[in-house]
Amino acid sequence: MNEQQRNDRQGRVGEQNRPEHEIRQVERELGALYPKGRSRIALTGASGYIGHNLLQRLTEHADVIALSRSGDQRENTEQVEWRSCDFFSMEDANQGLQGADYAVYLIHSMLPSAKLTLRRLPVMVLPRWTRTKTHPIALEDILNALDRSIGNRTLDEQIIDVGGPEVMTYREMMQRTAEIMDKKRRFFNVPLLTIKLSRLWVTLVTGAPKEMAYPLIESLAHPMVAQRKHKVQGISDGKISFDKAARTSLEQEEEYRHKKNSHSKSKKPLKSAIRSLKSDVRSVQRIKLPPGKDATWAGERYLAWLPVFAKHWVRVETRGPDTYQLYLLGSRKPLLEMIYDRAQSTSEFALYRITGGTFATVKEDHRGRLEFLQIPGTNICVVAIHDYVPSLPWFIYKYTQAKVHLGVMYAFGKYVKRLIDTNV
Repeated sequence: MNEQQRNDRQGRVGEQNRPEHEIRQVERELGALYPKGRSRIALTGASGYIGHNLLQRLTEHADVIALSRSGDQRENTEQVEWRSCDFFSMEDANQGLQGADYAVYLIHSMLPSAKLTLRRLPVMVLPRWTRTKTHPIALEDILNALDRSIGNRTLDEQIIDVGGPEVMTYREMMQRTAEIMDKKRRFFNVPLLTIKLSRLWVTLVTGAPKEMAYPLIESLAHPMVAQRKHKVQGISDGKISFDKAARTSLEQEEEYRHKKNSHSKSKKPLKSAIRSLKSDVRSVQRIKLPPGKDATWAGERYLAWLPVFAKHWVRVETRGPDTYQLYLLGSRKPLLEMIYDRAQSTSEFALYRITGGTFATVKEDHRGRLEFLQIPGTNICVVAIHDYVPSLPWFIYKYTQAKVHLGVMYAFGKYVKRLIDTNV
């Protein structure tokens, strides 16, 4: 036990005559919080808002593997090793997490940047979801909760809720934010606006892209309040008030705006990000597997089922044991060619690499693939296409090939469900 740990123990135990079992419990807690040596923590989303701030906190006592899609473009330091990682790729995930003692997952499905500014209108019409309860927490408090949880073995297998000292509705949050910003806003409750209409309204008013606004608005219909059964003393209860946290956030945003003034006047970086996302395809569905079946079975059954399902339109041919080509009937050139990656696949993960075909754009760094991933310990299989670049223009692909793919995957899910229902 080093000097810092000894001081912490003395601060907790003091000179009181505590029972021996209590002293040992304190030592176990300290051992969880102060592991021997410097731990190595993999931090996903390290370039995001919370991730960037957590990275600075963690390097005070740990080495960090900072994971980001653009990690190779960043400079390593003594405490931080940057790695490029796409967490939709099993290969990237395995490589990115190598050597880590712990991992923190801070990835969401929304696009970065573009703040939802208070909504820009003097009069605001508020739908029913704005009366949903929420439990805001300051950045400093959430960083403290994350830092104290990493490596703390007393928290193993626990779900932990966190929240600040106040619970409020989204309407109250907007009202108080407007007051802090010294802006006068009038709010009117309406019972008719649905989530779908709210998504469109937010996109039109704020200019935020739907890729960011839609997931955010959809989440607001559900109460987000810390539950007592999921609270942990010293971790769950934030101490900083909403008003103080909001003021700090606004001050930091103003400082950032001054530093990045040239960038804040243009939306080109955001539009560029949207275009880059639209250049390739991600499509994810879930199916239930029959008892005793795995991802390998799902992949093989899909390729066997497809020509039967689309018998008047599609045929599947094999070239050797691992190469599959999909043809339109009467066509001499394959629509798609896929190769089963036997080296990377397991019983719970079947990987088919998209290597050619008239419907695919294949370049030197192409990573298009069809995956069947069984969630460990369940009969759920995630069927996904990642990094597939269609040869069709995007607006044509979106309303033709993409719709056909969704229909085919829906039909495959129904087919597997019939197998389960009939015990085949």
